[in-house]
Amino acid sequence: MGTMSGHSSMEMESSQAYAMVTPARQQLIGVTTALVSMRPLQTVIRAVGKVDYDEQRLTHINLRISGWVEDLFVDSTGQLVRKGQPLFTLYSQELVSAQEEYLLAMKANQQIQNSPLLETQHQTAQMVQSAR
Repeated sequence: MGTMSGHSSMEMESSQAYAMVTPARQQLIGVTTALVSMRPLQTVIRAVGKVDYDEQRLTHINLRISGWVEDLFVDSTGQLVRKGQPLFTLYSQELVSAQEEYLLAMKANQQIQNSPLLETQHQTAQMVQSAR
């Protein structure tokens, strides 16, 4: 017989007590006996639970620009999203204007590259940088 934690085998032998339980008493307290055998244990456990999202992986998206969502690619709660996957397309007049300004600055910079005036080349390069 194995020892209980904190007790040596000598202490266990000296402090063991035996109790005899009569068959009538066994029946009253519900003791059952069976032969030891190896077999699969089949137990069904029914429990109430709650499935919830992982709060550490939840992300809120707040845009710092005015506009509206044109196409929504993730359209249901709980839909799996991978890193780098587009979520939506956005239309913003501010972004369109900034893009047009950048393209005009790039076009002007390309046209001025052959200019003998270094100051003009420098100014168009600054326009491109500010339009970014």
